[in-house]
Amino acid sequence: MKKYFLLFLAISSALIASAQVEQNVNVFRVSLGGGLQSMTYSPIDADYSVGMGALLGATYEHFFTDQIAIDAGIEFSSLHSSADYNHSRQYGGVVLPGANYPATVTERFDNFKEVQNLFQVSIPVLFVYRLRVDGSPLHLGAGLQLNIPFVAKYKPTEGTVRRTAYMEQFDITFDDMPNHKLGTVKATDLASGKFATRVNLAAVVDASYLVYANENLALEVGLYASYAFLPVMRSPSQPIFDGNYDYQGMVNSSLVDRAGAVQVGLKLGLSFGLDAAPKAAEPLDGQEAMLGR
Repeated sequence: MKKYFLLFLAISSALIASAQVEQNVNVFRVSLGGGLQSMTYSPIDADYSVGMGALLGATYEHFFTDQIAIDAGIEFSSLHSSADYNHSRQYGGVVLPGANYPATVTERFDNFKEVQNLFQVSIPVLFVYRLRVDGSPLHLGAGLQLNIPFVAKYKPTEGTVRRTAYMEQFDITFDDMPNHKLGTVKATDLASGKFATRVNLAAVVDASYLVYANENLALEVGLYASYAFLPVMRSPSQPIFDGNYDYQGMVNSSLVDRAGAVQVGLKLGLSFGLDAAPKAAEPLDGQEAMLGR
């Protein structure tokens, strides 16, 4: 990411001109960014980690005055997170698959890790204030955005789960019996799946510094941040494994009550002016005298 920003600054320096440019009333902007983009949640007995993601957006900006505008558009973003789980859980009075006797089942998660991937489309609406810094515009925006998740998946990626069963009737602990789903299973052998999400609302802020190539084209570098103040998901009250010991997902279980979302990152983009007035041509030598006749 650093080398792209250095390249941007080099190009920008070559494009900066001393002459002022016409300020557009209508502007179309496209941008690509990335940074900390993650679901946020507090799992029980597990360690949560944020993830990195990307953002692609296109917006239309209309200025009501030389400084005040409204900005609306569409964005696509990816959010990633993970949780590490080292814990033992017990279930009493369980009847094992293929057996007729109740047992106390112990599940031990060792260095177990699950990752979550969320992809969403967003509709941001911001109020923008334009000011000048060293002759170039700085756009500061704040508003709300509607987030619509369309892909939400979990995937076990590391560690193991060991399951044993103690049958009090026989005073025996059973292990390594795959037909009864007992023994050690690698996380990568467990099934991945989907989790339910909700349409949510987020607060969003944006700051973009523009460097003009000409009256209708500018490069921009900026910062963005958003925080979903409505939950992205609410987990069902269910165990990690169902009654048949099929994996249902950590984020899709009672280990996680609810999840939010946060995005903070850097972006690069292009700004296209749609209506800048062309500059008047400089009169040729002697032309003023001819016009004066």
